[in-house]
Amino acid sequence: MASKKTKQDLLLCLSSSDTAIIDIRTFEEYENCHIQGSINMEASTLMNSLVELTKYETIICVCNHGHKRSQQAADNLTSLGLSNIYYLEGGVEGWFK
Repeated sequence: MASKKTKQDLLLCLSSSDTAIIDIRTFEEYENCHIQGSINMEASTLMNSLVELTKYETIICVCNHGHKRSQQAADNLTSLGLSNIYYLEGGVEGWFK
């Protein structure tokens, strides 16, 4: 099971070019509001992007509230053998509070 990262954890990770913030929400949700520097890869297509994701040392999955969708996406990536996979506690909503 993937671990969670807090907003403070993510702020520390942002200084590394080896970290990817993967926003797994729909394009419409992403366009409405997103964390600057995040990459939109909808959950339904995430597994098709494994080659691209392997170039990052750390991956943090993000959804609206930081629960079901991002945690499930992070767990799926972990089960495929990727390491240093996390989800953002509180999601995009928590980021902007």
